[in-house]
Amino acid sequence: MNFRIQISLLFLCQLFFPAEIGAQVSANGQSFIDTTSYPLSNYKDPIFVYDVSCRGGINPVTSLSAMAPNNLDSCIYIWTAYNTQTRKFDLYLKTDSQHLSSQLIGMANGGYQVHISRAGEIDTSFRCWIFIHHLAVSVLKSADGKVLPSKYTCQYVELNGSLQTDTLLYYDPVSGDSTVLLNHTTYWWSFSNKEGVKEKAYLNVLNPRTYSPPVYDTHFYLVATDKFNAACSDTVLYISIQTRSVFEYKYYDHYGDSTGYIAMDQQGESGPGKFEFINHSINGSTYQWILTDTIFEGDTAHRIIDASDTLLRPVYTYYIPRQYLAKLISRSTEHCVDTSETVILIYIKPSELGAVPNVFTPNNDGKNDFFVFYPYDDDVKNNPGSRFASIKIFHIAIFDRWGRKVHEFTGDINDWVGNGKDGSPGGWNGKILNTNADAVPGIYYYIIEAVGWDNVVYKGKNQQYMGFVYLYR
Repeated sequence: MNFRIQISLLFLCQLFFPAEIGAQVSANGQSFIDTTSYPLSNYKDPIFVYDVSCRGGINPVTSLSAMAPNNLDSCIYIWTAYNTQTRKFDLYLKTDSQHLSSQLIGMANGGYQVHISRAGEIDTSFRCWIFIHHLAVSVLKSADGKVLPSKYTCQYVELNGSLQTDTLLYYDPVSGDSTVLLNHTTYWWSFSNKEGVKEKAYLNVLNPRTYSPPVYDTHFYLVATDKFNAACSDTVLYISIQTRSVFEYKYYDHYGDSTGYIAMDQQGESGPGKFEFINHSINGSTYQWILTDTIFEGDTAHRIIDASDTLLRPVYTYYIPRQYLAKLISRSTEHCVDTSETVILIYIKPSELGAVPNVFTPNNDGKNDFFVFYPYDDDVKNNPGSRFASIKIFHIAIFDRWGRKVHEFTGDINDWVGNGKDGSPGGWNGKILNTNADAVPGIYYYIIEAVGWDNVVYKGKNQQYMGFVYLYR
């Protein structure tokens, strides 16, 4: 990538003698203009800089034009160049006669003087300096433009660049002492890949080493600019050997409007919680899932799942209420390793069995048709007191006023609850012992016994798990 900044300006060089203001000398096509700061002389001669950076060695056509003061014609123009041996402008170049102006073309680096005369009217000289400036940068790379294998590991990538610029000298016309034309060069590394562009990532560092190697193939650019409006660059390609472990997990929604895997509630989920793990790792070759689980309270075990592609989506169920940590290890073909852990831990809620409803109306109007608890994840806003979470064992028996059993269930509370929305089981629906016979309206007595996955026991009248419910139609 080559940069070229060129400013076309016209610089006017005034006479050495203030009285003759109309005279001038100018250059064409230069990229920068400055003035001299001689050690002894007070002259302010113009400096014209032509930039040829990153041009493959093609030099510009330099040119100077001189015009007599007050636009006098028929003047004699004598051009000479500065001689570093004699320290004078005594290298003859050419003479133009009987002209309004004169031009000098194709000069090399150095000082130039034009003497303008016309008998009895004018006798004066102008000076200036011409420089063809080179700025070059280069990046260490292989023949096919890539970072050398010896310059990167799984831990870092090292870039190597070099910068070349020339020293420009001009000389005091009185003392002959040399002066360096001051320059200031700025350089930086930028890079681009699939994740975007980073400008000026490393400023004024030729050989940076990054200990955060990019996971994508990356183009690095070394760019340099200077005071003379020169710009040059070189580039190198890093073929990444890194990998980045990335995954997400989703919770299986048993009670939503459409069952399936959804994003987990940030407050946690009711146990048992069924989770799907999805691998989004970048530039990996092999993977290893490490999923922790509580087999018994106080005991933990690790389940390790090896995979060779990102398509494997492990499904895992967590039972005991607590926080869990899931890890994914990704390895690249070059054996670089990256491990990611969930930032938000999988959280199974403590067990909960809310207040028992005391009335229901099984008349199939879609409102309060079931005597039921609500899952923590469903209808929480509408039924905040009748919800449950993380219940392992559940038993309920319901009796009429004469002590006859009309409904009983033992097992997973999730099976008893169903979803209660599309005709599937939803607690007690007012039928006698799961037949089509309707229980008569009136008062009924229930007994509930439950155990949470955290071994909390729910039973007894004191805990309000024995009591009465009213059935209306």
